[in-house]
Amino acid sequence: MKHCEYAKKLFAEQRISEIKPCDFDGDAPVVCCPVTLPPSEPTSSNCKTNKVYSNSNSKRPANVGEYPFLAAIGFEGSENSIKYRCSGTLIADDLVLVPAHCVIRSSLPVTVKLGMTSLNNDPKDHSEGEDVTIQNIIHHPDYKRQNHQNDIALIKLNRIATPNSKYIKPICLSSSDEDIPKKFTITGFMAVDDNNRKIISNWTLTEPVEEYLFQKCKELYKESDRIIFETQFCGLNPNGTNICQSGPVIYHTSDGNTFLYGMASYGRECGVNYPDVYTKINQYIDWIYAEVLNFQYFL
Repeated sequence: MKHCEYAKKLFAEQRISEIKPCDFDGDAPVVCCPVTLPPSEPTSSNCKTNKVYSNSNSKRPANVGEYPFLAAIGFEGSENSIKYRCSGTLIADDLVLVPAHCVIRSSLPVTVKLGMTSLNNDPKDHSEGEDVTIQNIIHHPDYKRQNHQNDIALIKLNRIATPNSKYIKPICLSSSDEDIPKKFTITGFMAVDDNNRKIISNWTLTEPVEEYLFQKCKELYKESDRIIFETQFCGLNPNGTNICQSGPVIYHTSDGNTFLYGMASYGRECGVNYPDVYTKINQYIDWIYAEVLNFQYFL
């Protein structure tokens, strides 16, 4: 069990008070931390989502229940209303992964909507979703707002999401770059209005993404004094324009498993022939697991 090493490391640093047996090799206990971690290795079913629908080369509305891991991050609005401002990804029963720029604001998010394809109870949406309040938020300690470096954060929910729901299910994390198809799908609630401004869509939208050559992307952004880091990757729509969307970037394997590969970080205005920049999740597996252990013991 890989995360045992993280428990031992935190125990050695006196950041947690104890470690316990949580598995057995025959009669011998395997000493590690008894905590549910985000899945990164598939079993027969833990990385399978609902039916995979074919994508066109442009943005389209998602089918109801198509992305059971998608989360909408809600902030307090006027008159006790909730304003949804960005999309996140459920990676464990009580843990949501988001871009750090989503939660580094003048006001903090207060709730997460899970399991819904629409945000305002559209009658066409028969999902069985729920709203869960937020217990704590932690952003990557080396997040740099000015250049979007380490643009990643975790939201700890105040309870686990409804288990075994076909509309609410954590996604598995891509742990390496091996056998990655380089063709992805991005999904979320971001849309563009007639004035080319990004707004929140009521309905989940999805769009294909193809990975853009890393070195070429670095050269393009260098012209505007931007640095592309090894913990990032770049992408374009197959038609050659950038993505008018913000949210988790996923891929499907031939055996039906679905993995989270990235999250939208930043880019140019919508619809131009210029790649967007994404945070590469597999570069942060150690940090995610270590923080899950911190949540377990300190919250």
